Amino acid sequence: MVAFFESGAVLISDNGVLKELNPVPESMQGVLRPKFRHNGDLVLATNHGLQLYRGSDRQWHRWCHPDEGARNRVDEILRADNGDVWLGTDAGVEVRHADGRISWFDEALGRDLRIITDLGQDDAGGIWVSSVAYWEGAFRYFEETWQFYGPEDGM
Repeated sequence: MVAFFESGAVLISDNGVLKELNPVPESMQGVLRPKFRHNGDLVLATNHGLQLYRGSDRQWHRWCHPDEGARNRVDEILRADNGDVWLGTDAGVEVRHADGRISWFDEALGRDLRIITDLGQDDAGGIWVSSVAYWEGAFRYFEETWQFYGPEDGM
């Protein structure tokens, strides 16, 4: 339950106990008409336009590969600045792109990408991939190109 008052106060029910939201989020200020949809979404007509809370959205998503165990062993996760999610697995690198596409890399420059233990992003947007268990050095993925930096490069 959510209660909106002319004073601007907003109360929400937390396990049957009404609690005041303080501070009131901007999206819940100036509510003229609240409406719960059948799917649990809350639509608020406010002085600033319509606001939508998607209570129907799932908060958790399960990503797995039914036939490939090593791809399901995730050792490192990176959310890139562009919204892509990079997963370092025991079998390589999976990229869950913000637009829904999925890319998979099990090798780079002729070397196997295995047991990925570290992912990072530099200021230029390059993604760094390393494995303390499989090779010395690190790969950098930038503008769809892999480059390797090893001990001879100061890594």
